[in-house]
Amino acid sequence: MGASDRESPSGDETIRSRHDWAATSPSQAIVEAVATVEETTPVALVRETETTLYEYVDPEALDSLVGSDRSGSVAVAFDIDSLHVTVSSGGQLVIDLGEH
Repeated sequence: MGASDRESPSGDETIRSRHDWAATSPSQAIVEAVATVEETTPVALVRETETTLYEYVDPEALDSLVGSDRSGSVAVAFDIDSLHVTVSSGGQLVIDLGEH
């Protein structure tokens, strides 16, 4: 995973990481981050929960939209169960572990 930190404002935990989308796709970074949050591996996450990122967002469209070299800033936010995920074209990935 890219550089990351955890913060806990108001009791909810937030994980932030910065990535180079040329080196790691946004969808792969999300899968790895969610697996880290769940204290497992990406492969075990799918095996244990039988859930894939595709059930929440189209990974190819996400990678194309957020990971592309374009002028301007793009951010996409969505929920994966109780996790709120925000990913931006600037390389930021934020996972809020609070209730939404």
